[in-house]
Amino acid sequence: MVETPQSPHVLVVEDEILLNTVLCEAFREEGFAVTGVNDADEALQLLQACCGKVDLLVTDVRMPGELDGLELGYFVAELWPTVPVLTVSGYTGDARRRPVGPFLAKPFAIESLMFNANRLLALGTQWRD
Repeated sequence: MVETPQSPHVLVVEDEILLNTVLCEAFREEGFAVTGVNDADEALQLLQACCGKVDLLVTDVRMPGELDGLELGYFVAELWPTVPVLTVSGYTGDARRRPVGPFLAKPFAIESLMFNANRLLALGTQWRD
């Protein structure tokens, strides 16, 4: 697919460089505009600078920095409630800390990632219901 000016913009937050590259390329191949960053702190700074003009956040849970991916998801859901959050991780973590949106366990198929991303985008502002 070719990216168009109307292409949804995905922010990928993943500290594993190779996986970040693979995820970003997968979204680009499906026609999405995509920005990849390496940690939640950088993602939050980017979101604040662009006033949350992102259509979908895909974030890992565990990564270096002050914030983890779950905390980033909570901030995004509070500050930009129309931006869906898809959390991906190999870390199942603490059952008391749940992601704000859907969770994909690593390893996952790219088709599963795209299915969930498109489903969240189709739900629009109802993504959390």
